Amino acid sequence: MVEPPPAQRPHPPLWVAAGSASSIRRAARRGFNLILDQYAGPEAIGERIALYRSEREGMGWTFDPMQVTVARQLYISKDEADKEAALARQAEYTQRTVAVSRPPDSKAGSHVLAYANTSGATETHALYGTPDKICGMLDALRNAGAEYVLLTISGGKEQLRRFAHEIMPVFPGMRGSEPIAVQR
Repeated sequence: MVEPPPAQRPHPPLWVAAGSASSIRRAARRGFNLILDQYAGPEAIGERIALYRSEREGMGWTFDPMQVTVARQLYISKDEADKEAALARQAEYTQRTVAVSRPPDSKAGSHVLAYANTSGATETHALYGTPDKICGMLDALRNAGAEYVLLTISGGKEQLRRFAHEIMPVFPGMRGSEPIAVQR
């Protein structure tokens, strides 16, 4: 029971994180929207979106690309040294996450564990770099079928401002890319 009851009927869309073929199929069959992880590369993202779409259409339902989101970490660097320092900080944070996500009695746990045993694997597809580099990475995601990207922005308001001014204008006409007001 949810109190107060939602005003939206039948209810607000439900989102579920999934990465394996079976969990993606299950999400599609249950009518959930899909959240794809921040560690998979564009090729894997494309395959996962295609699987979700196929499963939905197989159920006789329509597919809207906005039913799928891809999570990504973002840091707009000034130069290569700034990027490398930010990636090192992110790797330390991820290792702390891995340490607390693994139960003491097993190797099971968070999906991050699938990437945690290979050096740099959790940072490989993070959107860290100069605006040109990040635009290229976002374009690769778009080409894979991802139109909706959730960003975890490292570095505070200045990073958000830089994203709004240096990256968003490169993608005019995209859903959700309308100009936003950023206080100076």
